[in-house]
Amino acid sequence: MDALERERFTRGYLLKRVAQGGVGISALPAVLAACGGGGGGVRGGTLTVAHVEEVGTLDPKVWGGFAAIYVQSQIYDTLQRQDPTTLEIKPGLAVEWENPDPLTYRYTLRPGVKFHNGEPLTADDVAFTFNRIADPKEGAWEQYMFQRVEKATAVDELTVEVKMKEPDHQFQFIGYFEGGNILNRKHVEELGEEIGTNPVGCGPFKFVSRDPSQVVLERFDGYWEEGKPLLGRVEFRNIKDPTTTISGLRSGDIHLTYDVPKDQARVVEDFNNVKVEVVPGWEHTVLHMANGKEPFSDVNVRQAIRHAIDTNAALAGFGEKYVEPATGAFVPDGVPFSAYDETQGQTETDLEKARELLAQTAVANGFKATVAVNPGGIYEAFALSIQKQLQPLGIEIEIKRLPAPDTIALAYSHDFDMICMYWIADYTDISSFLLQWYGPNGGEFGPNFTEYSNPEYDRFYETALTTTDDAEREDAFRQCQLILTRDQPSICLAFPRTVRFTSTKVTAPPVPPVYVYDSYREIAFT
Repeated sequence: MDALERERFTRGYLLKRVAQGGVGISALPAVLAACGGGGGGVRGGTLTVAHVEEVGTLDPKVWGGFAAIYVQSQIYDTLQRQDPTTLEIKPGLAVEWENPDPLTYRYTLRPGVKFHNGEPLTADDVAFTFNRIADPKEGAWEQYMFQRVEKATAVDELTVEVKMKEPDHQFQFIGYFEGGNILNRKHVEELGEEIGTNPVGCGPFKFVSRDPSQVVLERFDGYWEEGKPLLGRVEFRNIKDPTTTISGLRSGDIHLTYDVPKDQARVVEDFNNVKVEVVPGWEHTVLHMANGKEPFSDVNVRQAIRHAIDTNAALAGFGEKYVEPATGAFVPDGVPFSAYDETQGQTETDLEKARELLAQTAVANGFKATVAVNPGGIYEAFALSIQKQLQPLGIEIEIKRLPAPDTIALAYSHDFDMICMYWIADYTDISSFLLQWYGPNGGEFGPNFTEYSNPEYDRFYETALTTTDDAEREDAFRQCQLILTRDQPSICLAFPRTVRFTSTKVTAPPVPPVYVYDSYREIAFT
C-alpha cells in the first residue's frame, strides 16, 4: 500500500468511526497517538473466550473455521502488524521491509525470536511458509493470495526475498494476514499434517490441549515482545447456544466474545459488568446464487430476485446500530476503493419490476430452489424473509440450515442453489470482498464460488490487481462494483457492525478491523 493509498484509507476509516460512534472526536488525537496497547493491568489470570463454532484444524493452510483463526492468532505471529485504529502497518516479526520494484518484496527479520519448541526464527522458516502456501499441490485455502508468487528465498539468516511472476496488488497485505502466520519448518517436516492438532508458532501463547468443547493455551514466556503477554492462560469455549454465552457474560464466567447474535445484543447492553463495543464492520451478509447453472445463469432471474427483496423489512428488529441494510452496494463504506456512495441505493424493492423481469425468462411462472443458511440470527432471519418475499413470484424456497463451517465447505464445492451467509474480509482491502466469490476465470485467479462469468468484469479486476498506477486501480475497482450492482451475481443484503463484548474486569486494545485477528497479547485483568 503506497503512502497516498494509506492516507486515503486511514483518514477515511477514522472519519467513518467518528461518525458512526466507534471513536469519539475528543478522543481522536489520543487514539491517533496510541500504539494500540490495552493500557494497564495485572500479570496472570485465565481469559475465557466464547465462540459458536467448533475449532477446526490449527494448520493455517487448511480452512478450520473462524474460531480456528481466533486461536491461530494467538499461537502464530506474522511479519507485520496493523494498528487497530489508524490501520498503519507496523513491525512484527519483520523489523524492516521494502518493495524495491513491482516484482520484489524483501523482509528483514527481528533477531532473537524463538518458536515454542525452542527453535530460532530464520528466513528459511518464512520462505518455507510462503512456498508451502504458494504451491497449488498443497491445496492451501489462502493460495489465492500467493498465486503470482514465483518463489520465496532466504537471502541470509534474517533476510527473506519474495519474487513475483507479475505485479499483484494483494500480496502487500500478506504481512498481517492469517495466511502469513509463520511456521517452524523443522516442526512441520517432522509432524506433517499433524501440526493441525499439535501446532507450534512464535506467537504470544502456546498450545496446551484441546477437545471438542475447548482449546487451552498458556503464556509463552519466551515471547519476543518484552513483558507480553500479560495473561497466564486463554481458554476458548465452544458454546453453540447464545443464551448460554449471554448468561456467561452476565455471571462473569465469559470474559470476551464476538458471538452474540445481533438481535440479542441489546440485552447485553444492560449488563453493568460488560463493555459493548460497536464499530464499522469489514464484512457483509450476502445471498449468493449459483451463476453457473439454470435458472441463476440468467441475469434477469437474478435481477428479479433482487427487486423482490426488501432488506429493510428483513432486518426489522435488529436496529441500524448493529446492522445496516444494503441497497445496491457490495462493499462496506470506508473500505479502500469502495464505490459505496455510488452504488448504495441503486437497487429498489419493486415487485412489479421483478415480475416483468421474470416474465422474460424460461422460469416465468417461478421455480423451486434451496437456500443454505447458518441457523439463527441475521442469516436465518434473512432466509425466512426471502422465502416469504419470493412467494409472489412463484419461487418456492426450501431453507437448509447448516453449521457455519459446512456453509463454507458448500461454497467451495460449488454445489448449491443459493447460500445466505456472512463474509469477513481476510485483510483490509476491497479485493478480499471480490476475489473469492467473483474472481475472474475461476480457479486460475480465485475460487469464484458463484461461478460468475463476465469478461468485462474479469478485465477490470485483472487490471486492478496488476497495474502499478493508483488512479487506474481505483477506476478499475469502481467499474467492478458498478458491474456487480448491475448483474447481481449475488445479492448483498446487509453490512453488520463488528460488536465485541468484553468483561469490565479486563482491559483490551481497540477492536481490529478484521476482528478474527484480535490478538490477546495486550489484554489483561484489571
